[in-house]
Amino acid sequence: MSHIQRETSCSRPRLNSNLDADLYGYRWARDNVGQSGATIYRLYGKPNAPELFLKHGKGSVANDVTDEMVRLNWLTAFMPLPT
Repeated sequence: MSHIQRETSCSRPRLNSNLDADLYGYRWARDNVGQSGATIYRLYGKPNAPELFLKHGKGSVANDVTDEMVRLNWLTAFMPLPT
């Protein structure tokens, strides 16, 4: 069975500067698994702060990510979910 490294440590990608203060102090890891076409990061290691996940894409992938966000927001009324 082949071993797939699920995540790779990486530097922070260029993002909207409005996010700089909120994301300062996090370590970044890029997800290497999945077939959605989206880019997924796990943000971790900031003292006294939760792990965060950032998922984004362009075109139809952006639409899919938006649809997923709507479904997850609905689901939070019924069960706890990651940020």
